[in-house]
Amino acid sequence: MHKALLLLSCGLFAGCTNVASDRVQYLHPNQAEGYHSARVFELAREHLAGNGYHCELNGAHFASCAKITRDSSLHSTRVIIRLEREHDEGNSVLLLASRWDEGLIPSEFISNRFESEDLARLCQHLASRHIATCKETPS
Repeated sequence: MHKALLLLSCGLFAGCTNVASDRVQYLHPNQAEGYHSARVFELAREHLAGNGYHCELNGAHFASCAKITRDSSLHSTRVIIRLEREHDEGNSVLLLASRWDEGLIPSEFISNRFESEDLARLCQHLASRHIATCKETPS
């Protein structure tokens, strides 16, 4: 009886984690306007920080920006957008958004599809200012 109770309580407190990712995007700097990947990287990071993301730099070429979108005692959701300036795909900034759901809701009840509205807004913001365009291809 005690073993069953112990196993049940461990299952309740362990929780579940579900991760879903958006499609990979690449920011292509508008070189005709004088923008390069280093400047686009900084502008993208500043835009995310201004929209509720906490960004951490890992060197000069990689940033991870996180924002809590749901936080309750039963379940929390974080959106993480990673920016990478130096990669093998040329003069662009790689963007990858993912959603992390953690808590007591089993992953069977959480959608495995994710499209980041914040990533779409970032792409629209940079394109409207002729700074960079988002594409699904690196070059």
